[in-house]
Amino acid sequence: MEELDTEEKILKLVEQSLELYRQGKYGEAISCYDNIIKLDPEYGDAHYNKGIALFDQGLFEESNKCYDQIIKIDPTHKEVWLNKGVNLFMLGKYEESIECYDESIKIDSKDDMGWSNKGESLVLLDRYEEAMTCYDESIKINDKSAYVLFMKSKLLFDLKKYEESIQFCDKSIKIDPEDSDVLFCKGNSLKKLGREEEAQQCITRAKELEK
Repeated sequence: MEELDTEEKILKLVEQSLELYRQGKYGEAISCYDNIIKLDPEYGDAHYNKGIALFDQGLFEESNKCYDQIIKIDPTHKEVWLNKGVNLFMLGKYEESIECYDESIKIDSKDDMGWSNKGESLVLLDRYEEAMTCYDESIKINDKSAYVLFMKSKLLFDLKKYEESIQFCDKSIKIDPEDSDVLFCKGNSLKKLGREEEAQQCITRAKELEK
């Protein structure tokens, strides 16, 4: 009977927390998650959702404490490793973020986000060749992510591979034609190749989108 009462309390708190989170009342939602955890310390969803709410408030270290609790309960939770990696990335701890993405990839090697996130961390460590491999793996799994195609085009631009950069900008634009960052990148590549008129068209369009 007491066990049933606890389950009912948890379900009620879960409903409350979801509504509070939906309303953007993160602090109150976190209080609900804390109450759930008091009733059941191994209730993984409460730790997970609390981690997300803390992330939304920019509290990355506190968020990772929640994810560490889940890892103790279930070390094969792919999304937790991904989220922990993102928090570490936001804290500028790129080497540690890569370790988390590697754990995520180990659990699911077909997870395109694990590969692309790892690529972003590698770029910031100036490990460009490894980053390119990660972007390629991500695109091999999912070639419909405009963002990852753009990240690869940006890396190609930094490596002075302007023709290739334009190709990947075009692939990204085909999926999302209103991303001004991609248009600026394409325009800059065209400028480097001396194709001034085309470059200006891209940059003008990018500026229009930013208005």
